[in-house]
Amino acid sequence: MLSSRCMAIKKKKKAKSKTKAKKKTKAPSYRSGKSSVILSGCAVDPLLVGADKEFLNGFPRKLILESACLPLRKYRGAGLVVARNEKEAVRFLPKLQRSCDVRLMVVSALHDYGIDLFLRYWEGADHRTAPPLWIPEARRSYVNRLSDTLSVSGKIQPVPVITSLLLSSPLASRAPVLVTGLGQQGQAMFLHGMAGLKLGIRFSSKWIKPVLQRLNDEFDMESESADLVEGKGRREKGLDDLSGLSLPHLKSPSFIIEPRIRRRS
Repeated sequence: MLSSRCMAIKKKKKAKSKTKAKKKTKAPSYRSGKSSVILSGCAVDPLLVGADKEFLNGFPRKLILESACLPLRKYRGAGLVVARNEKEAVRFLPKLQRSCDVRLMVVSALHDYGIDLFLRYWEGADHRTAPPLWIPEARRSYVNRLSDTLSVSGKIQPVPVITSLLLSSPLASRAPVLVTGLGQQGQAMFLHGMAGLKLGIRFSSKWIKPVLQRLNDEFDMESESADLVEGKGRREKGLDDLSGLSLPHLKSPSFIIEPRIRRRS
């Protein structure tokens, strides 16, 4: 009797452990490659939008160099990576995702040399010729707090992603950035020293109006009746060294982000 009772107890324990194991395997994990999201219709130049140094250095250096995928921003519950193209992203994302504790989103690079040069500077090439690569510390906290880059259903939200890249770019603290629509595309152009205007972000024309509206909100702009509407960035968001200039009545409504003071980074 005693031995049969012991056997029954052991069987119950085994059954419980099996059900627990099944539950664990069914639980969703951000470390699976399928959980990553690709933002189609948008491309960036990492040399102009910059990267979060702490986020980038959190990945294995060998993996970054092998994949040529650059982690750019870490948001609340999500991270943004730029890849040469979608094919390369699909190939390396599972490995990158296993090295990260948040869900990764991917955007394509405007051109390969933007990634190649960034990697050279990151590896220790001559920094005298390098543009500012790292987002300012005050901007990091602003980006890290953003929680609307992914919807509840797990779909990437392009407008907050694009505006966060614009406002947290290290170049935005040094030179003006023009955001406008040209043809069937939205474009963000950075005034990059003697090189003149350089394209930093290209995105679908359907996002131009919501991106401009988001920028208006970030700089507390309300009126659209005037030809020019100016606003200042908020200190609590680390944007106090930036000002915004909305040009709503041009043929293609535009927005200019420009530095108010020179931030020491």
